[in-house]
Amino acid sequence: MTSTTDRPDPFKSLLRLSATDLNTNQRIRKAIDVGREYLGVDNGVISYTGEGQYEVVKTNIETGPYAEGGTVALDGTWCRHVVENRETLGFADAGETEHHDDVALETTGLHCYVGAAVDIDGETYGTLCFSDEEPRDDPITDHERDFVSILAEWVGAELEREKHYTELREQNDR
Repeated sequence: MTSTTDRPDPFKSLLRLSATDLNTNQRIRKAIDVGREYLGVDNGVISYTGEGQYEVVKTNIETGPYAEGGTVALDGTWCRHVVENRETLGFADAGETEHHDDVALETTGLHCYVGAAVDIDGETYGTLCFSDEEPRDDPITDHERDFVSILAEWVGAELEREKHYTELREQNDR
């Protein structure tokens, strides 16, 4: 895992990303990369968490149950805490927190985690999370949690805008 020192400013990266002509899907994929790079972790995932399931919508993970399109029970993930408590959750090493015996540690194998809720039209859509199987040397800072929260809001706004454009196109086609 990379060190969190000497990182690019993620807010500047996000601002530059917002000014591109990329489509929603491309922007969200790049936003995942911005978060992964900033946090120094391997994984970035946007999930849909309806009906007690955790469905992977966008990710950089290429294989396994957490690859794009994968679905697992929400109850076995760290993201269930984000959905239940509506608060950003972050830790560098689950083994050194009150979550040391959480089912998600055994189920996912992820020791490092930062996640926030993604809302669309005022409703919880899912989560944006960043994780790694290896604990991170540096603790997760308040600044990093805040960044993930803001990035989750940005992702929610991107998804909401795309949803409304799709609805408008469908209405115009009718």
